[in-house]
Amino acid sequence: MCALIDFARERLVTQFLATECTHLFFRDDDIFIEPEVFQRLVAEAKPIVVAPYYKRISDAAVWAREALGCTLIHRSVIERMYDRYPELHYEVEGNKFVGLFDSIYIEEDSKKRKLREDGAFFYRAAQCGIEVHKLLDVIVDHAGVVSHYRNDTTP
Repeated sequence: MCALIDFARERLVTQFLATECTHLFFRDDDIFIEPEVFQRLVAEAKPIVVAPYYKRISDAAVWAREALGCTLIHRSVIERMYDRYPELHYEVEGNKFVGLFDSIYIEEDSKKRKLREDGAFFYRAAQCGIEVHKLLDVIVDHAGVVSHYRNDTTP
């Protein structure tokens, strides 16, 4: 994983907000999909639509139901979160950003747990009342983990 993935995503969000585009699509460079998957993401017409896949954690492959590697986000989600989290706004060399992907610690079962960029983003979305819709019947390949599986047959 790129050490600056959160900053890269924040930069893309800033560039996205400077356009009139209605959706932001994240597809990580190690995620492979057929064109139909993107069409399905769009056709769902939900604020956030994720095509889940397995991700690497240490030496194991873990089912990632909410990961940004293949996610379509409606503009209204970004705008709502941007307004909700003014404390995350910052500036670098005259460019304005918002740290929607910055890691956070949450309290869970009386223990603190760190949420990295994708988990932190989805947590913040949930705090805004935004639901994540998951496509569980599409094929998503994640390089180096598991290939050619159909999500509806996984846990």
